[in-house]
Amino acid sequence: MQYYAEHDPSSLNLVLAQSLMRTAMVRLEGEFYRILSSNQSYLDPESFGVTFDATSLSESAHSSSSSVMFDLRAIVECMIGAGYGKECVKVYKLVRKSIVQEALYNAGVN
Repeated sequence: MQYYAEHDPSSLNLVLAQSLMRTAMVRLEGEFYRILSSNQSYLDPESFGVTFDATSLSESAHSSSSSVMFDLRAIVECMIGAGYGKECVKVYKLVRKSIVQEALYNAGVN
């Protein structure tokens, strides 16, 4: 894509590649949402969030959460690398907000 963007920005190959990239990112965004939503225990209202650094992932390699964390990290790195970081943050905030709202409701705070 970079080659065509620099040498032939009106190339049909570039347009097709960009379209495929958008489709892939939409699917990754959906998968990111699905994984976060089905693993909300990693995002409990008491925590500060998910840590994606390599050290914590290696230390948790023997725990049951390791495959989930590796998948989340791979998706985040891919989305950010492709320029879709804002979409990644949007999904995280959406899931995180629903967890906090549920905790507040359960605590009797309306």
